Amino acid sequence: MIPFSFFITSTIDSLAGRLCCGLVVTSFYIAVKYLREVTPYIRKASLLSDIGWELQRQFLGFSHVAQASTKPDTRSVPLLFCCLSRRLKTSKKNDNRVLEIHSPDGLQSCLLRASDVSQASQWFASLHTAISVLSSRGLAENGHRIAKALSAASIRMWGWLALLGPRPKDAHNSSNVDNGSLNSHGNDPSFLTSDNLSELWQPIFVALTDRDILLYDTVPWSIDGWTKPNARIPLLMTRLVSSNKSNTEGEFCTFCIRTGTSKGVVNRVFRAECERDLTSWARGLVTGTHNCVVAVREAAWDCLWRGQEARLYLHYEEGLKLYPASEIQCTEKSNTLPVPFWKAPFGNLRHSADDGVRTLWLDIGNEEGEIELDMLTCPKPFVFTLHSFLSGKINRMGMIT
Repeated sequence: MIPFSFFITSTIDSLAGRLCCGLVVTSFYIAVKYLREVTPYIRKASLLSDIGWELQRQFLGFSHVAQASTKPDTRSVPLLFCCLSRRLKTSKKNDNRVLEIHSPDGLQSCLLRASDVSQASQWFASLHTAISVLSSRGLAENGHRIAKALSAASIRMWGWLALLGPRPKDAHNSSNVDNGSLNSHGNDPSFLTSDNLSELWQPIFVALTDRDILLYDTVPWSIDGWTKPNARIPLLMTRLVSSNKSNTEGEFCTFCIRTGTSKGVVNRVFRAECERDLTSWARGLVTGTHNCVVAVREAAWDCLWRGQEARLYLHYEEGLKLYPASEIQCTEKSNTLPVPFWKAPFGNLRHSADDGVRTLWLDIGNEEGEIELDMLTCPKPFVFTLHSFLSGKINRMGMIT
């Protein structure tokens, strides 16, 4: 119950006013209400003061002026670079009525609950459109400056996703985790579709350049921040391997990418909040890889073949070529082409395999049979780059839609 002193003091003040005016007060009464009935009126101002956040003055020169409220009892929440999600940080498994709006720095959140799933979906669509428009405007106005700082030709797209962390039973094993990513043996499809993943999804801001996928904990607000991503994933050594569209309204979608690294294959499972985001990111990754192959044209790796130092080349037009390492160094100075040990167009490649440590086998259809190469390190980066080149060639032939 509310304190009696609050009402008594107010009533005594009122009586004193009447006495000063010469009025005779014969009686008065005190009205008492339960705390739960008046709390919303008492705490309304303090509740509103806790809603929303203030953005920094400028985002790389992109000014955002918050709309001033015309009413003292209202607050505005800026949507620029916000992370819009459902059940990303809330613990309730099946409540699709709750919308989450997280600030660009990840420090504050605003949760909205609709009366039903249909109303929540309508609000989600409207908020998603508004946030996308603001994000696209920021990319158009500042993308070239950021790309220059990153030594990239351009930034193709950016936005919020969520990255799946390691399973609790694998958390103690550091070999299974690489910057929040899972190795291939730590990916269980049944685990990905379970209902207890809310604490394992970590929101991340993702930027796709012409050559890399960049991951950030929060939206970088300065040029210096953009040059320090948490992870830089090369497109040439990455491919999209699966995606999962949700059949239930209000459910998120997932997709998985695999990257060939010097330590082996790394899987990363991402979450998109709607099918539109899933389609956009999947198309961006596939198209970005193909464009990267066309731009790079050629990639090379040092290796050993029959005990001799060599350099293995992938060329977009000419295919596979193996040169003596010594002749490569000499011809680089004289600008002449060396004589290769062997070469083969991509069409001659029948089979490739590796042991995941340093040995690579290629079957290019020659009389000698399978060729064995010592790649001096894990061959996975070469294998994934080879797949990217082949995919780019097939795409150019019009066999990928």
